[in-house]
Amino acid sequence: MAAWLRSGVNVPPGVEVVESGMVAGVLALCLASASGWPAMPRLDSPDGRLRVETDVPNWSVRYDGRSLFNGNQLGLILKGEGNLLSGAKVIKTANRKSDQKIKVLFGRASEARDRFNELRLNLESSQGRRFDVVFRCYEDAVAVRYEVSKLKNEAKIVLQDERTTFKPVGDPTAYVQYLKSYKTSHEHAVDVVPFSKVKADNLLDTPLTLQFPTVTAAITEAALRRYAGMGLRKTGDDLVSDLTPRADGSKVVVEGKLLTPWRVILIGDKPGKLLGSC
Repeated sequence: MAAWLRSGVNVPPGVEVVESGMVAGVLALCLASASGWPAMPRLDSPDGRLRVETDVPNWSVRYDGRSLFNGNQLGLILKGEGNLLSGAKVIKTANRKSDQKIKVLFGRASEARDRFNELRLNLESSQGRRFDVVFRCYEDAVAVRYEVSKLKNEAKIVLQDERTTFKPVGDPTAYVQYLKSYKTSHEHAVDVVPFSKVKADNLLDTPLTLQFPTVTAAITEAALRRYAGMGLRKTGDDLVSDLTPRADGSKVVVEGKLLTPWRVILIGDKPGKLLGSC
């Protein structure tokens, strides 16, 4: 899980990369049609217990065959362009695997195993901008991030908002920390309520933990660098990302590549197992 501390996208030695283009896409479509399965990109964890399925802009998460999050949404709103994911189409996909040891800068251990499977979706927005959405599956978490390169005639990228959403299945028990504002301290009481009773349109702190009948999950972020911090806000049955705004109302301004933090769902059979994933 220390992989979330790595924000770069360079492929290290020993990492297997498989890129699929038109031929592979057509073959996958034919196989999916023949089997009756939906023709959508999917990604499994190394041990096969976790699965992410995506049909842009939708994505879902399964654990041991059980649906935990279904109807999640991807969303990234740029100034002058609107939501990049609205009407976006997949141009190509690439898969890679990683299994290596990396240094840990804090805690008892000096190194950790960095083992995950990755799916990179290269997309084109309705206005013609190319960008990537990257999913990773670990044995104890799933993660997703956005990567947007600056155009040649573009001085900077201005992010108006991010609309990544998480939609838990059923009515899990929620461990909620309410924030009065974006400047509120992270030290406050935790309310334990059914998810259906979480107060709507209130700013929620992360990590936000959800106890399902047989699984515990926690929504958080990782590799937060040169980007606004993320809270959550319940809207209907969705938990929607809520970024801390700048003074001018925008959320992020960068002169180079826009690289978002990882949006992470930690998952474990028992609550205690989440501690080992931090």
